Amino acid sequence: MSEAATRQKLIDPALQAAGWSDEQVEREYRYTAGQVFMIGDEPKRDVAQFADYVLRERGHGQILAVLEAKPEEYAPGAGLQQARSYAADLGIELAMSSNGHKYVVQDLRSGAIEELVACPSPQWVKQRLNNPHILSGSRPQNRRGVQASSPLLEPSVPGTKLRYYQERATRVVLDSILRKDSRGLLSLATGTGKTLIASNLMWKLWKSGYAKKVLFLVDRLSLLGQAYNAFAPFGDARAVVGDEARPQTARDIHFGTYQTLYTALADGSRYYRQFPQGYFDLVIVDECHRSGYGDWREILDYFQDAYQLGLTATPKRDESADTYEYFGADNVDSDGAGQPLYQYSLARGIQDGFLATYQIYQVRTNLDEHGLHIEDEVAHGAEVYVPEEAHLRNLYNTPHFEREIAVPDRTRALCEHLASKISAWGIDDKTIVFCVSTEHADLVRTELQNMLGAPHNRPDYAVRIVSEERDAQLLLEQFQRLGGREPTLATTVDLLTTGVDIPDLKNIVFMKPVGSLVAFKQIVGRGTRIAEDQEKLFFRIVDYTNATRLFDDWDLPPAPPEVGEPLDIEFGIHGIVVDEEEQLPLPGASLTAAFGRRQLQRGIAGIDGRFTMDHLPSREITVSVSAKNYRTRYFQVDPRNSEELIFGLRPADVKETQVRISGVTVDFMSEILVTLDGEGRQLSAAEYMDLVQARIREIVRDASDLFCRWVDPGSRSDLLLSLREIRVDPELLRIILGRPDADDADLLAHAGFGLSPRSREERARTVEHGDAVIFQELNDEQRMVASALLDKYRVGGIRELDSARVFQLSPFAELGGVRAVARLFGGAGGVKELLVRLRTEIYRGGEQA
Repeated sequence: MSEAATRQKLIDPALQAAGWSDEQVEREYRYTAGQVFMIGDEPKRDVAQFADYVLRERGHGQILAVLEAKPEEYAPGAGLQQARSYAADLGIELAMSSNGHKYVVQDLRSGAIEELVACPSPQWVKQRLNNPHILSGSRPQNRRGVQASSPLLEPSVPGTKLRYYQERATRVVLDSILRKDSRGLLSLATGTGKTLIASNLMWKLWKSGYAKKVLFLVDRLSLLGQAYNAFAPFGDARAVVGDEARPQTARDIHFGTYQTLYTALADGSRYYRQFPQGYFDLVIVDECHRSGYGDWREILDYFQDAYQLGLTATPKRDESADTYEYFGADNVDSDGAGQPLYQYSLARGIQDGFLATYQIYQVRTNLDEHGLHIEDEVAHGAEVYVPEEAHLRNLYNTPHFEREIAVPDRTRALCEHLASKISAWGIDDKTIVFCVSTEHADLVRTELQNMLGAPHNRPDYAVRIVSEERDAQLLLEQFQRLGGREPTLATTVDLLTTGVDIPDLKNIVFMKPVGSLVAFKQIVGRGTRIAEDQEKLFFRIVDYTNATRLFDDWDLPPAPPEVGEPLDIEFGIHGIVVDEEEQLPLPGASLTAAFGRRQLQRGIAGIDGRFTMDHLPSREITVSVSAKNYRTRYFQVDPRNSEELIFGLRPADVKETQVRISGVTVDFMSEILVTLDGEGRQLSAAEYMDLVQARIREIVRDASDLFCRWVDPGSRSDLLLSLREIRVDPELLRIILGRPDADDADLLAHAGFGLSPRSREERARTVEHGDAVIFQELNDEQRMVASALLDKYRVGGIRELDSARVFQLSPFAELGGVRAVARLFGGAGGVKELLVRLRTEIYRGGEQA
């Protein structure tokens, strides 16, 4: 029997006979949605993956095992490897495979494999799991000693269906709570549904009576409304903290901001102290990387009797280490560092097809590439306005623009460039432009409204959404509206950085420098949501300030060195620490070299600011540099490079008045489209070309074989399909090589075998005016048709000559179409022969090009 018949006639009845009810058996469990990848500028979705069966606990819905089915002639264990892969991602312990006659079960903890002659029962599976928390009779006590009124077996929030990673995240937190941990942390990329996970977790705990009182904390009013609405199934059990003078203690689920809870009352106490100290059983902290320290820590300490769950979209970094140490205190690694209970990265979300993929356009102007030299610009006629208290530099770079010096000419040039891109991509694509200041955002809004909105009679096309705007919240709500036409483009500074859902956002534009990894990832997260109804499967990042340098393994995972891998420490670094403005040495500056979490060594700059650090590894490391009254900076350094390093620090209290310059010439030095390979890694153009060469050579013997396949439409189509399956596309090669005129086959031959690419014009001219026999054999009327066909090739490429449909177009239509052409060549066979001969002549000798 086929697999479908095996499942229907053998496995389904066996599951029922073993005691698995219909609500416990989920068939064709959607495991991934199918990765979205780009073919040129077109997004294509790969096929989704499904697990044949997931077996669940009764009522509760927690997954106990995965079962893969195979046709009955297969060995019973043939699907075990596949089931193991699903089970590993789901975080469960039992993987099963069956051909309908026998069942093979593997325990992923020990690796032991058993072969059974009958389908295992729910009781057999649960005994193998040996987890008391999922047994139907377990009614655990919470941290305050109160026993749950029922087992933690409540189903998910009504009307919701969790993805595999959401189910796993919910389960690991439940396990942490039931272990009597005090805190936990979930780190999931923006757009992966952290609020949905929180609501389902809260539902299970609340409905069972384990957590009777819950607090959901946010740090912004806009997030408060979103969270409150997301928990609609809780109905009247919800309350917003601060809506009344005293807490509504009759309610169970409380939503509040730190600011409200920290409000000072008339008696000098804080609002949060109106709750009894042991009042809450569960505290969930949204965007906890913004909230785990400072004043807010006092609130968390007050509610320390509750289990505290932190939610973040930011992987561990130095700037959020305090948060990780706090929420990850009960889940530490071998070095004692706090870790999340579960992580789900942007790269994995893209790979699974739950998050949108993206294109990166890195654009640099001459001012960003070489800096703005005041003396040179003044010598060429630029006008400089220097306020009385301003400090005028001679050289300004990207971080200074629109912060220390206003350069309207640069802003206008960037807006003109962006407007040209948006016009080509689609004027209705929603766009956010992140600007340096509210004044900068106002200028960018004005420029883009005049360039894009006004010509199309759309007065509300571009808006500025900043906290200073009186109608900022209303504008934001209008901008967020799915499928809404206006406003279409928003300029902002920080207001749209985090917690704002805009599923159909297509373009994220960096016109401001970004130095914070947290801020960068939050900004990029605005575009990661997929909106199938709006045909939004990918988004673009337009980077004018080199912000995308901050992409790392969370977004595009490389192959990391193994944990504990010994380091080859034969190299060293040397250089000087200076004041970045005055270029004067900073004696006594402190330096720390680290590889990942491993601190390698510390050093102190001498009286002349110079330092030397030896015994460093042969790979890129991070050096943190700090000095009294200066801001700490982090530098990526390769010790294998022996050049002297200059580490510049800026004073911690620098206050400067903005200089203004006008009349500056702005040229665009480079524009690079960065792509991703099949595994989600970011590739430079050179890296992509190396990858393409290897992949072309895997499926094509040599250039001669390539051109031979290219001539025939059928073999060419198969070849292109094979190439695109491994992410090789002529359109992308055309962009990278800067050869819009080149023939597709030449682009592939160049990438795969190093041949010089020829243009379509050159190939057509060789056929028409070279030694090609075909033109010598044709009469004048026939030669005119052949020349017109070559013109079609010049414009549209070889596909224009694949079939007689080309004769429906001008100029052939005016001659009478395919019938008239056929009469000139002795019938349909003659037309077909003409097309074949022209395709052959175009690529004759192509391998020697």
